[in-house]
Amino acid sequence: MRLGLRPTIFQEGSEWSRLRALYGERRTIEERHRHRYEVNPAYIEQLESNGFNFIGKDDKGVRMEIIELKDHP
Repeated sequence: MRLGLRPTIFQEGSEWSRLRALYGERRTIEERHRHRYEVNPAYIEQLESNGFNFIGKDDKGVRMEIIELKDHP
């Protein structure tokens, strides 16, 4: 479990994101959160090919922090 304030970097090409728009022009955000669940890296490609977009990743580009469906109302 990861605790505390952690940076999340918005990914290139995610300018369409509704969640990203809430933060304005920022390229990175820092939020306090707890990670109890993580995305298994073996499924990232499958999730992305089915419409999920990982628009925010950790500062090392390893952990998927924010996921969004592009055309979801």
